[in-house]
Amino acid sequence: MITEDLLRISSNQGVSSVDSSHLSRLINDSVSDCANGSTDHSNLTISDDAISKCTFTPGGRRYYVPISIDEACIPVVNKLFDSMEEGMEFYQAYGRLSGFNTRRSTEKTDDDANIVSKYVVCSRAGFNEKKLIVSNKKSSQVKRRRTVSNRCGCGAKIILRVVSGKTYRISTFVEEHNHDLVPKSGRQFMRVNRQMSIISRKFVFDAANVNIGVSKSHSFVLY
Repeated sequence: MITEDLLRISSNQGVSSVDSSHLSRLINDSVSDCANGSTDHSNLTISDDAISKCTFTPGGRRYYVPISIDEACIPVVNKLFDSMEEGMEFYQAYGRLSGFNTRRSTEKTDDDANIVSKYVVCSRAGFNEKKLIVSNKKSSQVKRRRTVSNRCGCGAKIILRVVSGKTYRISTFVEEHNHDLVPKSGRQFMRVNRQMSIISRKFVFDAANVNIGVSKSHSFVLY
């Protein structure tokens, strides 16, 4: 019944990206879990090992490297781009395939304010800075702002350096992450994939009207 409702909604909305077999399988798995009175996913075969390789340093630290990525999509030192923007978009696409978000970081300019180098890093690079708020009371009480951050000092990045004119090259590529990468089952929730089309948003809204949760209906929309 649920499968039929969702397929009918997708048909009415013209959403051609909903895989009916995938949808049926996920719903049947969910129903089976409910019937067993458990949602324990410890036996699932999907794991970080399926998308990344974990290595250990002599000191016992873990590092994760994406695997199963097409070689053409992997950054390599001296790879050229027609513009800095193209280089940044390339690394963002690599992050999408690998299971991590990216953000723009440090840049250096010449005397004419032209950007000569640009850092593009994993979104979990650096550490969260503690911010303070001073109240307006005469006692000058200091309150700490509650912040949520998943930054953990990850060193994965690329550095783009200008070659000539608008041409840039990758001068540095650090592949290793010090944190787990997002598994394929959770890619739709990555920041880079949060942009939903109007049709997809309407599909999720209509699915809610037939008692299908947002997270589950969102997973049926294939990017």
